[in-house]
Amino acid sequence: MVPEYDMSVDESENSVNLGGLFNVALQLSSDNEIGLKNFYNQSGNDRSFFQQGIVEGSESKYLRESRIHFTERNIRSSQLYGKHVLNALGGGKVEWDYSNSKSSQNEPDYIIFFDAVDLESFRDVDEDLSRVEPEDWKFPTGFTNRRMYRSLEENADEFGFDFELPISFGDRGGSILKTGFRRIEANRAYSQFSFSWGNGDRYIPYTGNRDDYLAGDATRLDENGETGVVMRNLTDAYPEYFGSKKIDAAYVMADIPFFEKFRFVGGLRHEDTAIEVVSKSGRPQFIPDAESGISESHLLPAANLVYSIGERQNLRFAVTKTIARPSFRELTSVAEFDAIGSF
Repeated sequence: MVPEYDMSVDESENSVNLGGLFNVALQLSSDNEIGLKNFYNQSGNDRSFFQQGIVEGSESKYLRESRIHFTERNIRSSQLYGKHVLNALGGGKVEWDYSNSKSSQNEPDYIIFFDAVDLESFRDVDEDLSRVEPEDWKFPTGFTNRRMYRSLEENADEFGFDFELPISFGDRGGSILKTGFRRIEANRAYSQFSFSWGNGDRYIPYTGNRDDYLAGDATRLDENGETGVVMRNLTDAYPEYFGSKKIDAAYVMADIPFFEKFRFVGGLRHEDTAIEVVSKSGRPQFIPDAESGISESHLLPAANLVYSIGERQNLRFAVTKTIARPSFRELTSVAEFDAIGSF
């Protein structure tokens, strides 16, 4: 039976952003320029969420859910670039760039807490929560209380250059031959650890108040050295992964006008892709690390035929081939908890 929810929601969210840009360019001459671009952003998002209401299904209940979730994000990038005109080669152009970026996301303590009372007991007290007997409160089946700690960090380097050369065919100019190369390297580290609450050596009843349930006397050893409420590991079999990516690409293309209103733009691109992901086992004595990845090469042609209808209108016919690569997340064996949806 699919449960039906009739819930009311209270939510609060506070966000802070700090960012900055710093760009500088040096004109060495009319034909040469080098520059530096920098970007920085730091953000924090603090969210509290509480909902309560009736859930009707195979186990009808009055359900309460609370969440406290703080997320910190950081990104920094720098790019050094250059633009040069080669008059000795008929006005050829060279453009190059090198960039480095670092991004991170940290969720230091994401808390989710559910409790419930049977719908019949709730209605017996005229739907007044203050009158519910302490022993009628429970942790609902199918909803897991947890505390989660999650972090992600990624570093990337990118280098590329492009060379453009004007060419002529007989007395017809305006054609361009272009070639270039680009390399992208990236590394990512991700970890996620989750814990829940449960009884240890002695039974601690839940009476509808989370603060009482997790109070010092309940979580400390008693005079006999026995535990009360303890934290239990909910971490997935693979709580961490480490990924690396390297992409090399080279291309050649031409932009050639012919006749009066037609222009052909086409080229060929070659890409080598290597992605490796190692998912670290949280139980190495039982489960080995999992490795996955791809290593592929692709030839990607593209052709465009452009017809000039008027001074500001073009009709374009295009044929291209492209690829879509899997992300680190799609290759890893790590199971990520959905921190956005409620259920």
